[in-house]
Amino acid sequence: MADKEIEDMVVALESCLNIWYIAQIDAARSMSAVEAEKRVQEAAGTVQYRRFESVAAAYQAACDAPLDAEGFGAPLVLVTGSFHTVAAVRELTQATDEFRPWQQHSS
Repeated sequence: MADKEIEDMVVALESCLNIWYIAQIDAARSMSAVEAEKRVQEAAGTVQYRRFESVAAAYQAACDAPLDAEGFGAPLVLVTGSFHTVAAVRELTQATDEFRPWQQHSS
């Protein structure tokens, strides 16, 4: 939401996250992904981030992220933002196994 103070959240989570996946949400009061990216960068200048045109694309990229040099990476995806953002990811994970990276399927 455009009226959210995201800077405090960024600072609070900065030490816990490797990368921010910033997505555009289609809601009347939503903040643009460009503005969110700018505010994340200003609040935590050294943080890595990627911007996406949809929550689905951002979530898929986060789930598909390779492990980093220390062997950490994709296993934990934290979804923050408005209820619209969290609901969109929840719908994705309930709609198809494609968005459930924690489940291993055998062929």
